[in-house]
Amino acid sequence: MPSDLFERLPAEILLPVLKQLPEITSLSHVLKASPHVYRFFETYGVEIFESILTSGTIHQYTSAIIRIVTMLRSSTLPPDVLDLESFEDMYVYETQMLRYPDQGVRIPLRLSPATPAATLRGIMASHCKNERLMVSCLKFYLDRFRPLRPLHVEEPEQCREEYEWRGVDSRIASEFVGSWEVKPEVCPAEVSDIGPPTWIEEQRVLRALWRNQLFLQLKTGATDGTLSSVWPKRSIQAISRYEDATSLWCFGGRMADPNFVHGDMSFSYHTSRFAVENELVRSTLEYAAEKSQDIARPEFLQVERDWPIPERTRQVDDEEEIGSHTSYVAEFFQELSGEEGQHDMGVAASPLQHVPWKPFRRLGFAIWCHDRMSGYGFIVAFDPVRHYHLFNVSHASRTMAWKSVLSQEEVLELERVNKQWQDEYLKDTQESQAI
Repeated sequence: MPSDLFERLPAEILLPVLKQLPEITSLSHVLKASPHVYRFFETYGVEIFESILTSGTIHQYTSAIIRIVTMLRSSTLPPDVLDLESFEDMYVYETQMLRYPDQGVRIPLRLSPATPAATLRGIMASHCKNERLMVSCLKFYLDRFRPLRPLHVEEPEQCREEYEWRGVDSRIASEFVGSWEVKPEVCPAEVSDIGPPTWIEEQRVLRALWRNQLFLQLKTGATDGTLSSVWPKRSIQAISRYEDATSLWCFGGRMADPNFVHGDMSFSYHTSRFAVENELVRSTLEYAAEKSQDIARPEFLQVERDWPIPERTRQVDDEEEIGSHTSYVAEFFQELSGEEGQHDMGVAASPLQHVPWKPFRRLGFAIWCHDRMSGYGFIVAFDPVRHYHLFNVSHASRTMAWKSVLSQEEVLELERVNKQWQDEYLKDTQESQAI
């Protein structure tokens, strides 16, 4: 009797069994446990790996990044990828919703049949490491987020939805009061924790980690001869200027094109100073820097979920948002912080104009799904049955919730910046009235 139970299965049965494995980590465990499957993988590795990548367990855009890293490691990029610009075209097309107007339609990217099994095993090792980093990163930010007890504005129940956080307008400059100067009465927000990380939260972090991996692979290829021997010098020089993975969505500056489109609509999020994709990368890099000693310890190899693997469910954060650089949280933050380089003097202007994102990054705000953020009163809730936002919390209370998690030093600095803008505006107004 063979000790390896997989040896009993003929190839025509074993192959579909392995192709039905739920995710890459499971495949890695099977290869380590079964010498027979390890040998079998030498012949059928690409077919098995592709089946798992297309199963939907990993988001399609993240799967595309995994394919691209595999191709870089095995020197099996498509024949039309001859330099950084053509690489960028492939990357943009495969890993996000956005499209260049002149891009046309590409054949879906798939692994080359010539991909060595050893390369695939290396990719599996990278994925297992990224999963451990993902789990540890989510725990790291959840430990910061869950103790939060944000504040809301104490507001009249009869006008709760319309309640506004307003300043005082006046034709006399000395009597003008900006909304940032107003200190409303506050009360604790009702907090509801949705529990362990959701599928989309896991996927957001995993995608950022694989973007980091792709960045490192490009850097390696530019120095070890893998790319430098086949790509023109200008491409290698461009890669050498990349500082981190946030460069991976603006190759060559083409993403500043105002004609960049999403489906049939022009799409402007790529020009924003805030992009969820880049903030996710920065969140993982800040986590890794702070926990570098823990990550380097041998015990880190034992890190795993202490929650069930989440099911892929359709949340208000449509899974496509993972590749579109925005989210409801990002849009609300941009509403609060205002336009860069501008200051709104309206009495109903946001009292958090010019607030930076960094204080909210440390709490994982880019990672959290809509339900988690609304459960803490930072954004409105969403009715999945009727598919619309409930507006159960006023704009003023949501604004106060964000302000209440800032430190005292951060609030004072924000007030200083707003006062500076306001004083300058009022000074100009007084001078123009005097003329």
